[in-house]
Amino acid sequence: MAASERARGRRREAGYVTAETAVLLPVFILLTSGMLWLITAVAAQMRCVDAAALGARAAARGDGLERASAAAAAAAPRGAEVSVTEADGMVTVQVSAPAPGPEALARRTGITVRASATAPVEYAFGTPFSVAARLPTPPEAAS
Repeated sequence: MAASERARGRRREAGYVTAETAVLLPVFILLTSGMLWLITAVAAQMRCVDAAALGARAAARGDGLERASAAAAAAAPRGAEVSVTEADGMVTVQVSAPAPGPEALARRTGITVRASATAPVEYAFGTPFSVAARLPTPPEAAS
């Protein structure tokens, strides 16, 4: 192949790299953004799991349902909803939060991360702590 034929071939291919880059760069940016959003969603899911477990432990040891709910809300992602229920000697804490990310994406996808944790109520002197915490204080102990 002569030098002039090689030069002609290079001239025909001169704009291909620019065109390929122009097409692939937005795809790469979208892919990277999607991966970063997925990582933040997984991190929010992990925070929901930790918050539910923290709230369940607090309620089970007798801190009271309100304090357990506050502890879970403090550990949960921003905008999370926390519910604490007690039935049949078990405490259940449920935490749900919208997936983090751009507001438009959250509205459009409606993805929510959720977690729940259940723990048995701990007993002291034959009564559950959570029940003992709700009993009124005797008058002689109040003064």
